[in-house]
Amino acid sequence: MNVLTVDFETYYDREYSLSKMTMIEYIMDGRFQPIMMSYAINDEPIQNVIGYPNIKRILDGIDWGNTVFNAQNTAFDATIVRARFGHTARYYTDTMAMARVTAAHVFEGASLGAIAKVLQANGVPVPPKGKEVQSALGMHLYNAYQGTPYLALKATTDPNEVQRGHELLMGYVEYCNNDVHLAREAFKYFTKMITPDEMQYGDMILKCYIEPSLYLDLPIIEEEIQRIHERDEKRARDVANKYFNGNQAELRSVCRSVPKFTEFLQGLGGKLEHEIDEDTDYTFIIPSKYSEKKERIEPCYSKTFPAVIDMCDRMDEIGDIFRTKLALSSSIELSRAERFRAIAKIGCGFGMPYVVSGAHTHRLGGADKLNPQNLSSGRKEGQSNALKRSISAPPGHQVVVFDSSQIELRTGSYIAGDHATLKMFLEGRDPYSEQASLIYGGDPVEIKKLAKSGVEPYASIQRPAGKASLLSNIYGTGAVGFMNYAKLMGVDMTLEEAQHIVKVYRETHPEVVATWNACEVALRNMIAGASGYFGGPDGKLFYYDGARMNHGVRMPGIRLPDGNWLNYHCLSMREREYPDGSTKMNYAYRGLKEGRIQWIFTYAARIFENCNQALAFAVMKYQALLINQRYKIVLNTHDEWGIVVKDDEVEQAKEYMQWCMRQVPEWAKGLPVDCEGDAAVHYGDCK
Repeated sequence: MNVLTVDFETYYDREYSLSKMTMIEYIMDGRFQPIMMSYAINDEPIQNVIGYPNIKRILDGIDWGNTVFNAQNTAFDATIVRARFGHTARYYTDTMAMARVTAAHVFEGASLGAIAKVLQANGVPVPPKGKEVQSALGMHLYNAYQGTPYLALKATTDPNEVQRGHELLMGYVEYCNNDVHLAREAFKYFTKMITPDEMQYGDMILKCYIEPSLYLDLPIIEEEIQRIHERDEKRARDVANKYFNGNQAELRSVCRSVPKFTEFLQGLGGKLEHEIDEDTDYTFIIPSKYSEKKERIEPCYSKTFPAVIDMCDRMDEIGDIFRTKLALSSSIELSRAERFRAIAKIGCGFGMPYVVSGAHTHRLGGADKLNPQNLSSGRKEGQSNALKRSISAPPGHQVVVFDSSQIELRTGSYIAGDHATLKMFLEGRDPYSEQASLIYGGDPVEIKKLAKSGVEPYASIQRPAGKASLLSNIYGTGAVGFMNYAKLMGVDMTLEEAQHIVKVYRETHPEVVATWNACEVALRNMIAGASGYFGGPDGKLFYYDGARMNHGVRMPGIRLPDGNWLNYHCLSMREREYPDGSTKMNYAYRGLKEGRIQWIFTYAARIFENCNQALAFAVMKYQALLINQRYKIVLNTHDEWGIVVKDDEVEQAKEYMQWCMRQVPEWAKGLPVDCEGDAAVHYGDCK
């Protein structure tokens, strides 16, 4: 097949830009103007065409059934080709994704400019990325009377202005050509480092967006937006009447500002924990935690922070305030619903935007301001699953979704050689009830039966605690951490109870504890530049190498059985300061966290978690590629894959997906996997 490397330059301004809109909104907007396209077929000279008619002529002449489409941001460029010019390629690659897969992004990110520096450092003679795009802000493409194309804020007949605009355009052509040159060289460089299966997987994920099979149900979204407004208005009205003389604007301003909200809480008698001593008079403790970024204790109002959850659980005025704050301070729920509405009104399908290797463990990340992997399930009070329900199959079709059952618990037990837990899965027993039996005593079969029937304390305490224990303690959680994790799952317990449950887990799963120790050895050896194996039935599931060279630098890593690596750039021991002022030496590496490259502290059980999550997703990728051979994968949410099929093919498709998701690759032979799934017109109705 031919490799076609492409880069578009399009009109943008301060309001109409990808920073303000989703890609499909931008591409389908009435202001959209393709100024130029640079392209290269294989190693042929780079060409540039200016203006829609010329671009269309070139694209219409491409043999798309024999073409690999390559770009730096393929989801964008290829969607332009599909949505505006009507063409789709046989195969897609993306150099930004390849940078993340190979850890080229750990130096300065995965932008084309950062990739150019990696190429230069590894002997590829490429120039740096240009900056001419900044000069094109607000510039439209025009043609003078003589046919001379030029860029300008508005059309002109002044020959001097036309000449200046033409010179600007020619500089833009060089910029665009250079981007194609960089993307082509990056493609050659990265493909030597990536397995064929990983390339096929990348193509499959890109097509989830570029070639959408799903649609959005506008009435469902409109109803959800109305529900969010009414819910938040009621919450705001009640609190504003009590504390702000009915001024909701002031309330919203306070709730959306950390300093203002903290000051408001202090006025109600709240104190930050580090401000409290034996002489301090206070009514409640304001949630706070140590900020590594700011290197000090800061108020924390994240909805997932255990102390905030505790505040929201209070049935008093402070609880009312925190519930209102969470509703008003973050507009993510409403803004995402409004983006869904905007896309639904376009009516050209709903592509699922993902980031390949968006996580350190190569799991997918969310993209394009939508993050479809984090849509509400509707299980929490005040939320609904409307946005998931709005994602729909076209008429005469259904969405078929299958979820890999307890995949991380299965793969974690497989890595550790925890044969007792693996045997439970093979025999179809319930591991959560089995663990509850170890914690509280009693017959696990009876615990499961009573829990499913809603009998207490089995339904809300014992079986959920068993589940929390297996899912949390497998990663070395301490008593306090486990207590907070269990609370997120709706189980309240004392510190003493949490200590007991952690102790029971470690005593009854010695193989897992031994694997943490193996990870500790791997960390020490990688720092020393040594290599070795650990994990799995033969003790060689993972290979670590402290002297490994990657992109021309020493980059310790752990090779996964699918050929990808977990990368620990600059792995070393570093001093870490804790909130109480104490310090301790910890393992640390350079990686992407919170949107920036920084030092990330780690430890043995966290390495086990990295390996387990990566292995679980590697198994799922293998299964997805099997599914994709017959039915196009259209979505992923954590441990589930989805397809779209005609109504009369649903049962056949379900049987095939179930078969695929019960298969494992040769390197995971003996791993017991299972799945469950359903089909519906609306994604959110698939149970």
